Parts: sequence; structure tokens; C-alpha cells
Amino acid sequence: MTSAVVVGAGVLGACVSYHLARAGVRTVLVEESRPAGGTSGATFSADVTHLKTPYAYYRLNRQGSDEHRLLSDELAGPAWRHPVPLLQWADTDEAGRALRARTARARDWGQDCRLAGPSVLRELAPAVDPAACRAEEVAVHDGAAWFDAPRFVHALLDAAVRHGRVET
Repeated sequence: MTSAVVVGAGVLGACVSYHLARAGVRTVLVEESRPAGGTSGATFSADVTHLKTPYAYYRLNRQGSDEHRLLSDELAGPAWRHPVPLLQWADTDEAGRALRARTARARDWGQDCRLAGPSVLRELAPAVDPAACRAEEVAVHDGAAWFDAPRFVHALLDAAVRHGRVET
């Protein structure tokens, strides 16, 4: 039987451990403190695929985002991907033109986004006073999400252990 040692139980180590276990590799995972106890547990992660350029980099990020959905279905455990619209608006005419161009490009590339009036804030961000938004348009990225990295790490490790090939 093939064996492997993975050092670190953050997002990368947990992901590697899960995929090795799924492939039948006996895996020993070494972690100094606790799963997601370092950088993975101390950062905020949001899907900002719509900001990525050039197109090849956008596609890479889009694939990653899509894979999170598929992996979530595969693991069927607690959700770590939390869909939530991402809102952007500009505070100058020049920034507004740039925002419209970025939104149009993202939409052309297949991103789920649109331009709306600031009144959309009442529904999507009720804590934000639409009157405080001087912009005439708000970019709404309906397909966005934020990721709970510690929950992701634990879901991966739980699934790896279920495969019966991981020791921590």
C-alpha cells in the first residue's frame, strides 16, 4: 500500500489528505496545533472571481468556485460555502465607468452579475442606507459566496477519516 505524510492541517493539507485517502493512499497528517489553527483559521475568504483578469485567470477561479459546489455535494456535510450577493458601487464618475466596464466584462464571461439602482441595497444589504450611496448604479454579483475555511477543513478531514486511510 502506498503511504504519504502531509504536514499541516490547513486548507491545503486537508485537501491533499482527503484526495489521497479517496485514492486509497494511507496518509499520516501532522499538525502542530489543531486543524485550521493557523492561516486557514485566521483569514476571510470570499469568491471574487468577477475581479479576475485576464480571461484564463478568470476561468481558473471560476473552476475553483464551481468545484467548491461539487465537493460540497460530494461530502454532504456541513456547508462551508455560503452564497451571498456581493455588492459594489463607485464614488466617482471615473470609478463608475470602470465598474460598469468590469461588470459588463464579467457578464460577457458568464458571471452571474447585473447593474441595479441603489434601492437594491434595501433588499440585499438592509443595514446600508441607500441614501448614503451616491452612485446611480450598484453592481450585484448574485453568484458570489464567502467560505468558512475552518468548516471546510473539518469537512475534508472528516471525509478523509471516513475513507479509513488517514491518521492524525
